[in-house]
Amino acid sequence: MYRKIIILIFYFISFSFFKVYATDLIKPNEYWHARLPNEVKNHVKKNMNAALTSCPGNISKTITAGCEAPVTWTEPQTDNLLLSYVQSTHNSGDIFPIGKTTVTYVERDLLSGDTTDICSFIVDVVPEASYAISNCPGDITVNLNESCDRRGPWFEPDVACDLSLVSNYSPGDDLPVGTTTVTYTAIKGNRVYGTCSFSVTMTDNTPPEFDTCPSNIALDANENCEAIATWAIPEASDNCGFEPNLTTNFSSGSSFPIGTTTVTYTATDEGGNTAQCSFDVTVVDNTGPEFLNIPAEVRVSADESCEASASWNEILAEDNCSSAIVLTSNFNSGDVFPLGETIVEYSATDEEDNETISNFTVIVEDNTIPSTSNCPTNITVSANGNCESIATWDIPYFLDNCDSSPEVTASHSPRDTFPFGDTEVTYTATDDAGNEAICSFTVSVEDNTPPVFTSIPDDIIVSTQEDACETVVNWGEILAEDNCDISLDLVTTHNSGDVFPLGETTVEITATDDSGNETSASFLITVEDQIPPQVLTNPTDITISASNDCGAVVNWDSPTFLDNCDADLDIISTHNAGGIFSLGITKVSYTATDNAGNETLTSFDVTVVDETAPDFTSCVSNIELTANNQCQATATWSLPEVSDNCNGEISLQSDFQSGDIFPVGSTIVTYTATDEAGNTNTCIFEVNVIDNTPPNIITQLDDLVVSADEDGCQTTVSWNTITAEDNCSEEVQITSSFQSGDIFQIGESTVEVTARDDSGNETSASFKVTVEDNTTPTVVSCPNDITVSAKGNCESIADWDIPEFSDNCDTDLSISSTHNPRDKFSIGTTLVTYTARDAAGNERSCSFNVIVEDDSTPDFTTCVADIKLTANDQCIAIAEWTAPEVVDNCDANITLESNFASGDSFPVGTTTVTYIAADDAGNTNTCSFEVIVEDNNAPLLVSSPDKQIIAANEHCSGIGAWEEPVFEDCSNFTISSNFQIGDELPLGISNIEYIATDENGLSTSSSFEVEVIDQSPPKVQFCPEDIMVSASADCEALVEWEIPTAIDNCTAVTVNSNYESGSNFPIGITKIEYEFTDENGNRSSCSFDINVLDDSEIVISNCPEDITLTAENSNGTAIVHWDEPAASIACSELSVNASHNSGDTFEVGTTVITYTFSKENGQTEICSFDVTVEPLVLEIQINKLVSPNGDGNNDSWVIGGIEQFPDNQVVIVDRWGTEVFNANGYNNNEVLWSGENKSGELVPRGTYYYFISVRNEQDAIEKKGFLEILR
Repeated sequence: MYRKIIILIFYFISFSFFKVYATDLIKPNEYWHARLPNEVKNHVKKNMNAALTSCPGNISKTITAGCEAPVTWTEPQTDNLLLSYVQSTHNSGDIFPIGKTTVTYVERDLLSGDTTDICSFIVDVVPEASYAISNCPGDITVNLNESCDRRGPWFEPDVACDLSLVSNYSPGDDLPVGTTTVTYTAIKGNRVYGTCSFSVTMTDNTPPEFDTCPSNIALDANENCEAIATWAIPEASDNCGFEPNLTTNFSSGSSFPIGTTTVTYTATDEGGNTAQCSFDVTVVDNTGPEFLNIPAEVRVSADESCEASASWNEILAEDNCSSAIVLTSNFNSGDVFPLGETIVEYSATDEEDNETISNFTVIVEDNTIPSTSNCPTNITVSANGNCESIATWDIPYFLDNCDSSPEVTASHSPRDTFPFGDTEVTYTATDDAGNEAICSFTVSVEDNTPPVFTSIPDDIIVSTQEDACETVVNWGEILAEDNCDISLDLVTTHNSGDVFPLGETTVEITATDDSGNETSASFLITVEDQIPPQVLTNPTDITISASNDCGAVVNWDSPTFLDNCDADLDIISTHNAGGIFSLGITKVSYTATDNAGNETLTSFDVTVVDETAPDFTSCVSNIELTANNQCQATATWSLPEVSDNCNGEISLQSDFQSGDIFPVGSTIVTYTATDEAGNTNTCIFEVNVIDNTPPNIITQLDDLVVSADEDGCQTTVSWNTITAEDNCSEEVQITSSFQSGDIFQIGESTVEVTARDDSGNETSASFKVTVEDNTTPTVVSCPNDITVSAKGNCESIADWDIPEFSDNCDTDLSISSTHNPRDKFSIGTTLVTYTARDAAGNERSCSFNVIVEDDSTPDFTTCVADIKLTANDQCIAIAEWTAPEVVDNCDANITLESNFASGDSFPVGTTTVTYIAADDAGNTNTCSFEVIVEDNNAPLLVSSPDKQIIAANEHCSGIGAWEEPVFEDCSNFTISSNFQIGDELPLGISNIEYIATDENGLSTSSSFEVEVIDQSPPKVQFCPEDIMVSASADCEALVEWEIPTAIDNCTAVTVNSNYESGSNFPIGITKIEYEFTDENGNRSSCSFDINVLDDSEIVISNCPEDITLTAENSNGTAIVHWDEPAASIACSELSVNASHNSGDTFEVGTTVITYTFSKENGQTEICSFDVTVEPLVLEIQINKLVSPNGDGNNDSWVIGGIEQFPDNQVVIVDRWGTEVFNANGYNNNEVLWSGENKSGELVPRGTYYYFISVRNEQDAIEKKGFLEILR
C-alpha cells in the first residue's frame, strides 16, 4: 500500500516538472523515461489511450499600430495526466509578428516518448489596410515643358514594419504622354496587406520644331523652260522625343515651271500639335545662246612685215527659247593680225538679254630663221705651258626679219682658253619665235713645247757589296712632264737595278713627247769600298777559377778576318794568349783594317772568378717560448761565427735578429754568410712559441624582449652575430643552445653561449629571451558604409551583419558596439563602431558609416509662360515676370536660382530662362520658359572708307582695294554694292556705293570715291646687251647699236641718252644710259656697257733659266739672286705680281718662282723658273792620332768638317768600354777633346774607340772606329 502511494507521489512530482519545462525541452522523454522507476513504467503501460482535448481553431488578429501583438487562447490538455505529457512551440500570451505563425501542441507517451496526439492551429496577425500602406499620393497632372521632362513627381507611400513595397512605376520613372495609373502594394512573402493607386497625367502642349528647313531654291530653266528641284527632306523633332508625321504639297524631284512656287511641309506630333516649314522654288531663264562652230584657234605664218591675214567660217549660234539672236565680234574673218596671239571675241544675246561670249585665238607665227654674214674662219694657235691657248675672233652678227635683236648664245667667247687639239666654237641665234641659226668654226691648239724633267736622281754614291768589288744600284723613278703629253717616251743608258763597277759611271736620259719635242739630262753613279773586314773566327768569353794567389794564366786561338777586296789586312790586339790575368773581367780586343781604311773590331772577355764558399764555425740551438697577450714572444741568442778561405770581408745576414718578436708556432731562422765573390753558406735553427690563453667573448649579450607574431603565440628571434676574440686564433668557434632566427614560445628562455679557440681554450656566457603578446585582434569582416533612403519621418532602419574578429592567441574576445542591427538612424551620417579586446588588453576596432539620404526632388506648383518683346535701339528689351512657386516634401527652405531675373535685359532673339529649385539634400528640379525679343530697326552704319587713290596698272586701269564699310544690326543683314573689291576701275574717279538690308527689309547705304591715277613709268621693251669690241691701232673703237625702245600704259614716251650710236669710245668700259619719260612725268631708264678691249699681246723679256745651288749651311737654306724679268704691251698699263724676290732665302728642295704680268682686262702672261737648293753633303774627316804633349801638333782631336754640322754627338771610350768623353755640338774649337778623361786628367796612351753621330735637316750619319793616344 505504502509502496503505491510513493509511486504516485513520484509520478505527480515528475508530471509537475514536465509541465513546467515542456516548452523548453527538445527530448525530455528520453531523459526522464530513463529515470522513471519500473513501477511507474509498468503502470503507464497499462494505460496507453491518452489524447489532447480543446484544440483551438485558427486565430486572426488585426492591429493598427506596432509590428507585433500578444495573442491568447485556451491551451489544449491531455486527458491522461498520469500517462502523458504535452509539449508546444508557443504559449498563450506570446508576442506574434505580422503574418501567419503555426502553433503546434504535441502529446507524448510518458514511458516511450512516442507522440500520441498533435494539435495545430494558425495565429494570423494582420495590420489594418490603412496602416499597412499610408500617405498615398493623389492624382497628378503635369504640363510638360520644352524638355519634356516626363519623370514621375511623387513621393512613395509609407509601409508598416517590415512589409515590402512594390509598384509598377517608381518616382523619377519616365511616363508616357497621357494618363498612367500608378499602383503600390504592401506585401510580405507572397501575401498582400494593402494597395494604393493614383493617376499621373502627362500633357504635351508644345508643337514640334523643324530642325532643318531648306532655303529658298533658285534654278535655271532647262531646254524645256522648266526645272527639276531637289532638296534634303526637312527634319522635325518633338520635345518628347517622338518622330512627328510629315506631309507636303510637293516632293523633292518635282518639276517646277518658270516663276516662284511655295513648298510647305507640316509636322504633327502625337499630341496633335503642328508646325510648318516653307520655302520658295524660283525657276528663271538664265541660259544664254550656244555657239555652234567657234574654232579652237586659227594659226597662220607671218610675212616679211611680221603680220598675216586670217580667215574662218561664218560663226553660228542657237538659243533654248529665243529665235532672234544678235551676234557681234571685235574682228572679222579676213582681217590682218599682228605677230603673236590675238583674242577674237564673239557675243550672242537672246531676247531675255542673256549673253554668251566665246572667243578663240588667232596666232600669227614667225617661222623665219635669223641670218649672219660674218661667221669667223678656222683658227690655229700654239699651246702654252698648260697645254692650252687663248684664241680671239670677231663676234658674228645676226639679223632677223621680225626680231631686231635675236638672242645669241655661244659655246665660247673671244679670248677664251682652249685645250690642246681641235675645239668647235658655235654661235646660235634665236629669235623671239624660237627660230635658230648657227655659225660654227674650229679653234686648233698645237704643242711646240719640249718636255721638262721633274724628277732626276742626284749623283749617287754607294758602297760595294760585302762579297764583291761591285754593286747593284737603284734609284727613284725618273719623271718628266709635258705641257700636253701625259705619257712621255723615256730612254736611259742604264736602268735602276743594274750592276755598277767600282768607280764613276754617267747615266744619260732622254724624254720625248707625242709631238716629237725632246729633252735630255744625266747623273753620276760612284761605287766606293765602304765594307769593313769580316770576322771569321773569334774566341768566346773565357771564365777560369782563381788559384790561391787570386790570378790565372789564360790561353786562346787568335781571331781570323776576311775582306771583300783586301787580302792583306793590318791586325792589332790589346792582349796576347798565355798572359796572366787578375781576379775580375778583362776585355781582349782585336782590330783589322783594310786598304780603304775600313776597320773591324772584335773582342771577348776573360773572367777570373772565386768559387770557394765561407765556413760556419758555430750555430744556434732551437728555442721554445710561451706566447703573451699579443700571441707572440721575444727570442734572443748569440751570433754564429764564420770564416773564409781567402780571409776577405764576409757578409753575415739573417731573416731574423736576436731580440725579434715571434708569432705562435714554429719559425725557421736562417743565417747566410757571403764572401766578396758571392759564395754563400747557411746556419739554421727553430724558434717555437706556444698559446695557453682562452678566448674572450666581445659581443654584449643583453636580454631580449620581443613581441609574438601576429598569427601565432610565438615568434622568430634574431640577434647580432656573437663574436669572440683570441690572442692567437683569428677564428674562434662559437656554440649556442639557441641560434639567431630560432622560434621562441611566449615566455622566458635562456640562451647559453660557448667560445673555443684553436688551442682548445674555452669561455662561456648566457642571456634571456622574453616573448610577449602585443598583437591586437584582427578584423575578419567589417560592413562597408551603408546608404539608405529617408522615409517620410526623415529617418530609416539600417541592418548589417555583425563584424567578426580573430586573435593570434585569444579565442574568446570581448566585443562591444555603439549601435545594433535594425536600429533607427536620422538623416545624415552616423558612425557605427565595434571594438574587440583580447586577454592581453590589446584592442582593435571596426567602424562604418550609416548614411541616411534625402532623394526626393522639389516640385514646381507654378511656372512662367513664354514672353514676347520688341527690342529698343540698343538691341535689347527688359522682361518682367512673377517668380514660379515650389514645394518640397521635407525641406521648408528651398533654394530657387535662375540664370535670369525679372527686370533683366535680353538681346534680340530667343533666350531660355531656367529656374532651378534645390533642397538641402541637393535634389533639384527645373522650370523653363522663353523670352523672345524682336528687331524692328534698320542697320546702323559704323564706319565708311574715305576717298581712295590707287595706281593704274599696265592696262591704264586700277584694281579696287579698300576697307569695306561696317554696318551693325540687331538681326542678320545682307550687303550689296555697285563695285566689288578686285573689280577693274577706269582711270579717273568712280563712286562706290554699299547698301545693307536686314531680315525685315530695312536698309542703310554708304558711298565713297575711288580715284585711279597713273604712277607707272614707261616699260622698256628693248635695251641692248653689254657690247665688247676690240680697240683699233689708235687705241679706240667706233661702236653702233640699236636704239632702245619703251612703251607706256597710258601716254606717249620721250627718250633721252648720254651717247649716240656710232660714237668713238676709248679703251675700257663706258656706261651708256637712256631715260624714258611719259606725259605724267613717270620715268624709267636703260643702261648698258661698251667695253673696248686691248687685244695686243704681252711680251715678256729676260725670263731667268732654272737655278740650282747647294745649301749654305746645315739648316738647309741658301740666299738666291737673279735678274728680274720685264714685260711690255701696246695700249694699256701692266701690273706684275711675283711669288718671290731676288735675294730671298730658300730651303732645300725645288721652288717654282712665278712672275705674273696682268692687263687691266684680266689677261695675263706668266714667266716661271725653278730654284733648286740641294742639301749640304754630310761629310767629315777623322784623324786617328792624338798626341796631347803640348808641342802644338795633334794636341787635340780635330774632326774635319764637323763644325758645319752643330747637331752632333761625340763619345770616346777606353778598351774596357769606360766612357772618357761625351759632348754635343763638337766644333774643333770650344768643344773638342784634348786627351783628358771626365775628371780632367790625361788618359794613358793606348787605343781608344770613338762613336760619332752627325745630323742635319735632311740626313744623318754615324761613324765609329779607334784612335791612338801617343806621348
